[in-house]
Amino acid sequence: MFHRVSCKMVSVTVIGSGYTGGELLRYLMGHEKVNEITLVTNTFAGKGLAEVAPKLAKVSGKKFTATGKNVFNDVVFTATPHGKAMSLAQDILDAGSLLVDLSADFRLTAPEFTKWYGLKHACPALLETAVYGLPELFRDKIKKAKIIANPGCYPTSTLLLLYPLVKDKIIQSNTIMVNSCSGTSGAGLKMERAYLHAEMHDNMCHYALACHRHTPEMRRALKLATGKEFKLSFTPTLVPLSRGMLTSAKAQAKEADPLKVFKRHYSREPFIRIVQNPEVKNVNYTNFCDLTGIYDNECGLAVMVSAIDNLGKGAAGQAVQNMNLIKGFKETEGLLAV
Repeated sequence: MFHRVSCKMVSVTVIGSGYTGGELLRYLMGHEKVNEITLVTNTFAGKGLAEVAPKLAKVSGKKFTATGKNVFNDVVFTATPHGKAMSLAQDILDAGSLLVDLSADFRLTAPEFTKWYGLKHACPALLETAVYGLPELFRDKIKKAKIIANPGCYPTSTLLLLYPLVKDKIIQSNTIMVNSCSGTSGAGLKMERAYLHAEMHDNMCHYALACHRHTPEMRRALKLATGKEFKLSFTPTLVPLSRGMLTSAKAQAKEADPLKVFKRHYSREPFIRIVQNPEVKNVNYTNFCDLTGIYDNECGLAVMVSAIDNLGKGAAGQAVQNMNLIKGFKETEGLLAV
């Protein structure tokens, strides 16, 4: 199939200076269609990029600037705490920019957002125009979007596992069990005791049992993609890694080989790899998602496992993939370095 590829260059703005913001810069600096990057954060305004991110010393001499209407380029990535992007969204759109939001501000309905994040939504009308940015499920809608709700890392690793078997009506139970093991960078750049090296070294721990705020995002995305409601029980686990995510899902299912189902749905997907044994070391620093699955005959269960980089396919890499789709670039542009 022939796909028209745009030759136009774009300027981008990255708002945020945490782990995800830094990862966005890593991808965008190697993107051949990006000709200008504006760095925005009130925290480090006036400071050089090399001072904030020493690994980028001599790569770029750029400085951070403070938030303002004059900083919005063709594409604006908001890698900010929840609640910030929605306060900027209308100004970004009024500037004629595309908004790719990596927070949760546009992933849920207004009531759901208030319930799970404790904030009143600042622009509920714009929620109706936002598109959930998981390309493997919503590619056609993404191409026409002005606001992209970039998925969370847990939902990305989970939805890519479940969607093919749900879509083909192989999963029969309305209840799905999911467990995800995540590196600590998924919590963002913050000083909390639970994420200190002395706490996490030689340690693993569950948190937010049956009440993690990514759970309604997973349920909603499954309904948007399939039209069916599912109950999903989610258990997140912190492991002593800086990055990387391994997710397993189980559900009552018809007898079928999940590998064959994955191959049927994902054979043309550039960032999905069907493997025998997903491992985080094989996906870290990439935009790939590695999948496997098996049918447990004794229990009548479909058992599936995925591996992603929570900062790559689970955040910044997927955000760049969404920009590529909307701007008509090759979908893999800037994302194939491993």
